[in-house]
Order: sequence, then C-alpha cells, then structure tokens
Amino acid sequence: LAYFVTAMMDEGAGPLDAVAFQERAQALAMRMNFDASRDVLLGNVQTLTENKDEVFDLVRLALTEPRFDADAIERVRAQILAGLKFDENDPGTVASLAWDRLAFGDHPYGRPIKGTRTSIASFSRDDLQDYVARVFARDKLVISVVGDIDAETLGKVLDHVFGGLPLHSSLAPVADAEPPLGPTREIIEMDVPQSVAQFGHRGIARKDDDFMAAYVLNYIIGGGGFASRLMEEVREKRGLAYSVHSHLFPYQHGAVFVGNVATKNEAVGQSLDVIQSELKRLAEQGPTAEELE
Repeated sequence: LAYFVTAMMDEGAGPLDAVAFQERAQALAMRMNFDASRDVLLGNVQTLTENKDEVFDLVRLALTEPRFDADAIERVRAQILAGLKFDENDPGTVASLAWDRLAFGDHPYGRPIKGTRTSIASFSRDDLQDYVARVFARDKLVISVVGDIDAETLGKVLDHVFGGLPLHSSLAPVADAEPPLGPTREIIEMDVPQSVAQFGHRGIARKDDDFMAAYVLNYIIGGGGFASRLMEEVREKRGLAYSVHSHLFPYQHGAVFVGNVATKNEAVGQSLDVIQSELKRLAEQGPTAEELE
C-alpha cells in the first residue's frame, strides 16, 4: 500500500489533475520523487531557487491534498502490475524475495515491498486515502535541506509545506524480527542461462557499538567492489562470476548481512563453495593487516 501511494504522489493534487500537475512540474523544472522501503517512506524534491515558491506549493498539495482520481489509480495500478509480472521472470528479484521470506517468515519484513499482484489489485481509493491520513504526519517527520536557502526562509517554507499535516501519525507497532543463523537453502528452478544466489544471515544493529567495525569488515569481505576478498577469490582468481558483493542492512527491527552472486548455471555450486569458504576463513582468522589498512 505504501508503495502504491508513492507511485501516486505526482498524479494530481488539489485543483490539478494528473496531467495538469505533471505539466506544471515539468514547466518548473522540478524533480519530485517518493519511495517506500522497509522502515521509511522517503520523499525528495529539487528546485531552482527562482521557482522555489511554486515548487514548494506543489509539494504541499501533493502531501496534503492528493486527489487519487480513479483514472490515475487504474493507470498506476496497471504499471505496478506490469512491473510485478516482469519481476517474476527476473532471477535477481526472485532470489531476493525468496531470501526475505526464508529470513523473516511471517514478519512484515518478509513481505515484498512492491506488494503482490493480488494485493495491488485489491487496493481501493479509500485504502490510499486512509494510508495518507494515518501516516503523513509531523511527529515522525525527518527533514534535511541543502542548497541556496537561509534558515529564516526555510522555516517559513517548512511551515507552509508541512504545517497542514496532522500532528500525530497512527502507525502499527512492529515487533523485532530474529532472522535465523541458518543453515537453510532453497533452490528455485528457472529456464534461464544465468543463476543468482543470495546469501546471508542475522546482522548487526546500526546503533550497536560494533557497527562501524562490522562496516569495515563487510567492506573487506564483499562491500569494497574490486577491493573485496569475494571479488578477488570468486571473479579474479577463478573467473566464476561477473559480480559478487555483500551489504549490511541494519533495519530498525531486524538487521541482516546479505550478499549476492550472479554467474552461469554450471558455476553456481563452486561459487557458493568459495564464498562459504572465505566467510569461514574470515570468521576464524579475521582480516589480514594489509586488508585492514
């Protein structure tokens, strides 16, 4: 539902229908986009200084008076459904969704951010309006501003853009997830020439005292591109895969360490063996002094 709402944010607001809103935004050379992720809903706007007053007023309308016209809803719904259909045939997306399901189970983190074809098809205009009424509020709002604007002017802008939002949101509490440490493996067969494997386990919270050490360690193992150990061992030395990398995702309710490798089908098994071997070696021996430096 959040994802659907973000796709509707430039589809008309206040007196402007979708066409009028987008034509005005284009004439002002403004950039506005919204995105939904596991823990936050993000909005971003960029404007030329000379157009800022009109641009900020469009943003205010989008946040406080979204129209959710029926024709726009059905057009966006069709776009999202087409994207979900495409994702069903994309090995990387299929692997990612499967890993989330295995790691998080029935926890909300186990749900696909873009929804499913069933859920997207079921949402009504009332659902979109209800989401905005419950979630768009000032108590959870975090704002960062960079550019050609002084504090006094910015204060007035913020009051104008966000002042009409309710003070309090109505967010459902989210329990903490405890992703398993494994081992679990699921194989999904697809008739494609290349395979994608996603691997990982429970991670480390962003506010943990050891997070920055873990960040450096992840850079060494798989987050540093061609400087990382996995890239060196899997791609450079053995030529098993075009790409292999890892990340720390410190979600608010369940941090994870996640990596990916993409390779030709016949090299998947050997690639995973090398990855597991390198993770085990790093766990037992730590990084070398040269890697740390």
